[in-house]
Amino acid sequence: MSTFTILLGGDLIRAPRLDRQVKGSRVIAADAGIGHARLLGLVPELWVGDFDSVPANLPDDLASVPRRTFPAEKDQTDGELAVAAALERGATRLVLAGAFGGKRADHAFLHLSLALRLAEAGTDVLLTSGAQEGIPLLRGTAGFDYA
Repeated sequence: MSTFTILLGGDLIRAPRLDRQVKGSRVIAADAGIGHARLLGLVPELWVGDFDSVPANLPDDLASVPRRTFPAEKDQTDGELAVAAALERGATRLVLAGAFGGKRADHAFLHLSLALRLAEAGTDVLLTSGAQEGIPLLRGTAGFDYA
């Protein structure tokens, strides 16, 4: 099983449970989600987005992460683009860190919808802020344990 952590731009707090969930995973940041890499002590293998929300004063190891740049006018969110990159790299399990809260409530709703579509396609998904979690439950399934 190939687990990827997708760093999204929503709220995120570091907690022991979250540390266990992301341990050993591959990491892709979506635009402002790169700011969570410092918090979690992670260095993403890829950073995707239109880069309109880049945090200031990134340390050199994060500023030099390879980027895949997209135009601001696009049909997918930066988070969706990061998920697509993870799936291209063989992801079978996703931890969407920073999936809730933040300045864009519409993105949180899109993350929920995306998680359902991914689960329907057979990908295990956990949405988390470190303080709260969600997993898509499909009819006739028991869900997935991300303890």
